[in-house]
Amino acid sequence: MRTLPALALAAFAPLLLLPAPPAAAGGWYDEEMGVAVDLDGGWDVATSPRSVPGAELGRPAARFTAGRSEAWLFIYANAPVDPGRDPKGAARLAGRMLASRYEPLGEALVPGFSRSEGLGRDPALLLEFETTPAKGGGVTRVGRAVVGVHGGRMHLLLAERAAEGAAAADLAALERLALSLRMGERAEGAPGAPRAVAAVPSAVVGDALPAPEFRSGAEMRRLAVHPSGLQVFRQYYLFDGGRLPSYLAHLMGKEYEKDGKRGRTPDLCLLLLNHSKGTAPITVRVEVELVGYGERASRTATVAAGETAAVSLSPVFSPALYDLAEQKPGAIRLRVEGPDGKVIHEETERMTLLGRNDFFWRDGTGRSWVPALAAFVTPHDRARRVDALLRAARDHCTLGAMVGYQDVKGATREAVVVEQVRAVYDALAATGFSYVNAPFSVDARAQRIKYPSETLEDRGGNCIEAVLVFAAALEALGMRPCILVYEDHAQAAVAAWSDDPALIVLETTLCGRGPFEQALEQGERRFARARKEGKPPEVLDLPFWRAVGITPVPR
Repeated sequence: MRTLPALALAAFAPLLLLPAPPAAAGGWYDEEMGVAVDLDGGWDVATSPRSVPGAELGRPAARFTAGRSEAWLFIYANAPVDPGRDPKGAARLAGRMLASRYEPLGEALVPGFSRSEGLGRDPALLLEFETTPAKGGGVTRVGRAVVGVHGGRMHLLLAERAAEGAAAADLAALERLALSLRMGERAEGAPGAPRAVAAVPSAVVGDALPAPEFRSGAEMRRLAVHPSGLQVFRQYYLFDGGRLPSYLAHLMGKEYEKDGKRGRTPDLCLLLLNHSKGTAPITVRVEVELVGYGERASRTATVAAGETAAVSLSPVFSPALYDLAEQKPGAIRLRVEGPDGKVIHEETERMTLLGRNDFFWRDGTGRSWVPALAAFVTPHDRARRVDALLRAARDHCTLGAMVGYQDVKGATREAVVVEQVRAVYDALAATGFSYVNAPFSVDARAQRIKYPSETLEDRGGNCIEAVLVFAAALEALGMRPCILVYEDHAQAAVAAWSDDPALIVLETTLCGRGPFEQALEQGERRFARARKEGKPPEVLDLPFWRAVGITPVPR
């Protein structure tokens, strides 16, 4: 057995990519820059900026390019503001500095949606912006600015592209680079060049299990401006490329509680209603529908003058969504009505519905989506095939019963767990289960993965599919299963006891081809070798991810 990596995950804000904003955003409003911010959720909307001279960008420390987009890193000897402690001051100062670049070019700065971020251990503020001709006209360029402080120095990374003729993906790549910079460090052999590091590690480092940061990559888009001055911003929770993974739909807008802290996963649709210029409260009604695969949901919000409100909602998804065999075109229908019942904005957004078996190991930024595998672990499937496997396992168990983490007289706790894993292994082998040598690689972003009930019905599967069967069976017994994901392989594991941080690792590909003892020995050996070589697997601790809201797909 090997030590289970410490679960340093208590602060993880789960799934799905973006922190869920509160129902009504409060905070401060800066008259000088026209910025309204919700300090609790980290969301803000900036409108009607006025250029405030007095700060200069100076000379950049480094320059980056991606396609037809450019980015510059500026490092300053002091830090007049800390975005972690004073996001208002950081936004104001950034606005002044950006204005110093664009005003001489005859362009006006138009700040947009922003959010709190982290640069290594340091807090930062990421701002989206556009520029327009000072004398009026369309958008000239779009950009991102990241303000962070490290070692007493302020860093500002500015990325921009022309509004026309350059791919938005270029700018997204620059944003990812900005958020992955560990400020103040320099790469060996490259004086003056900032060192880029992975924003989210994809494997266990030492004994620390990383908490992947899920992010949809969807941009907040301004939809409309009501005569009252109300501005409507919208963001859909979709995977990059406008795709909705069906195995995540049931998690949207879900309340959860972990370590005494309550949270909520993001909804399919998030609207920010900015009424910073209003003089009286305004009531807005929002409706959203996944056409053909969900009932329409609606919500009403009243926004006070000078305030910003966040409205998030998801339709009630149809069971048919979780049974899609293949991906197919879909559409999200959104309707926003004003206090007089008149439509402020109405749209039908085309997107793609992914099939039930389409799983993404990583998103377009390279971030790991391994924890989402927890949704594929279905211990109580409709066909009750996992239950049938456990009934069969009982006949192979020398303990007389499948007892989970219950003491058995005359047996050590480790022996109790090992014997139940053996029983499941032998029962699965007795069904005629065979390993299918299908390609497996976490580098391939997408893979079709069968659910445990489908694998049991087929009596065969690849490494990850067999692992999911064991995880489902052990979870049904009330045990603590884990999934170990390597670059080219997956293994099943289970904690030696409910309070024992040691792993029993199993090589499931030998099921039906070799004895249990061999599968146990090979599993332990590979896990130990990977850790020794500095290439440990990413560990999915199933009970933890259940606690923060990733529950089985309802199928």
